[in-house]
Amino acid sequence: MPIMQEINKETGESVNLTVVRGAKVKVLAHLESIYNLKYSYVEGQTLDIFKGASSKILLAHLPFEHQQSLVESDIPGNRQAALREELAEIKTNGYAVTSSEVDENAIGISAPILRGGKYIIGGLSIAGPIFRIKGDKVDVYIKRLKEAASDISLMLEDG
Repeated sequence: MPIMQEINKETGESVNLTVVRGAKVKVLAHLESIYNLKYSYVEGQTLDIFKGASSKILLAHLPFEHQQSLVESDIPGNRQAALREELAEIKTNGYAVTSSEVDENAIGISAPILRGGKYIIGGLSIAGPIFRIKGDKVDVYIKRLKEAASDISLMLEDG
C-alpha cells in the first residue's frame, strides 16, 4: 500500500495495517523499520485485541455491543471500567498511543480507518522504540497517521 510505504520512508519505523477478526486482530500488512530493531508484528499474524495501539484503536471503534461483549468475556471485572474509559478516550481523540504493551520499550501509535466516518474497517499504526519516538515526534506521528487513515478511508469510499 503506497501510503504505508510513504509513512515507512518518512519515519523509518515499522508500519502496520490491522483489522478485527472475531475476538482477535489480524495484521494485514506490515513494513519493517529501517533500523535493526524488530517487533512482534508479522503479516498474517493474529494479536490480542486488548493490547497495543493497533488493537485498541479497533476495539475502541467497534459497535458498542460487540465491544462490551469482548470486554465482559475476557477482562476481569475490576479492570473493565478502566478499559472502557481508555477506549472512550481513544475514540474521542481519534488515535491510540500505548507503551510496552506488546513489546518491551516500544511505543505504538494508531489511527482508525473508517467507512462512512464511523464504521471501523482497519487501523494504521507506527511502532518503534520509546527512546526514538518521544516528545513532539509523537504528536507529528499522530497527525500523519490520522491524515493517512483519513485518506485511505476516502479512497475506499470512492471505490
